Amino acid sequence: MNKSPIHVEILDLRDRSVFDDVHALQVKAFGSFDATLLKSIMLDGRPETVLFGVYSPEDGSLVGVNGFVAHSVHRDGVTGIAYQSCISATNPDFKGKGTFSAIINHAKAALAEAGGAFIFGYPNSKSGPIFTGKLGFTLAEVGLVYVAGVGDWPVPGYGINTDVLAKEAELRKCVQFDARETALWKSQFAAKPKVVELDMFTNYAFGRVVERRVGPLKIRMLSVGGYEINKPEIFPKLLLRLREKAGANVVRVVTPGHTPLFLAAHKHRLTDTSEPLIVFPLNWQVSASDVDACTGLKDVF
Repeated sequence: MNKSPIHVEILDLRDRSVFDDVHALQVKAFGSFDATLLKSIMLDGRPETVLFGVYSPEDGSLVGVNGFVAHSVHRDGVTGIAYQSCISATNPDFKGKGTFSAIINHAKAALAEAGGAFIFGYPNSKSGPIFTGKLGFTLAEVGLVYVAGVGDWPVPGYGINTDVLAKEAELRKCVQFDARETALWKSQFAAKPKVVELDMFTNYAFGRVVERRVGPLKIRMLSVGGYEINKPEIFPKLLLRLREKAGANVVRVVTPGHTPLFLAAHKHRLTDTSEPLIVFPLNWQVSASDVDACTGLKDVF
């Protein structure tokens, strides 16, 4: 006997009962989940953000959800909307029954019809092979980069090759996120530290400061989560001024290994492999290697 097809539908989190069902599913799947964070991620950004879910045909309970947060992206003067896959949760009793794949495949068709550019995300070790396997996403490894020793903090090895930066910034196929829009979205996360941002001519960067202990030292680290490069020759100065404004000792950037900032900065990988970036094209023909995801979409907050 053939299995009944899995029915996927849009969930309206403005409906309190739906919101409570989604939050309860997140708690059941992960043990705990901040309801305020759920609201901030799914309801405080662009109106195109959407959440898909699946209800059990047996008892009508919510058994799976996946959110897609809308972000502005730019390529060669054209603006589109990319959808960040997140807020994924499946009832443990329904894992392995195709619920997650059904939601993602439904989203591909629905978001393409809505005019979306592409879907992207940061999978974990369990979902990553599913995304890049049967779901057809491409993968780009993300390198962890330290831009250190700036200003009066005497750490050796700081340097940015602006010639490399200028050359790589000319890559017309490179997709960049709207960093200002992302910073505004992040600043609405009430439980998180205030966004530090700075404009310099037509360049822009933002981030937040976190404190880390290295032996007896307490280091203030500025995690740079977003940037726009329009005058690459002055972008290194922007990073220095942003660090000074934040009162940080070290600047930390997380960016794919092919991007302008990665190639321009003196880099030190913390690990051989780090968070991956996955991409599935909708109306834009892109792969993960085309997408510059140094925007703080996940890393900064």
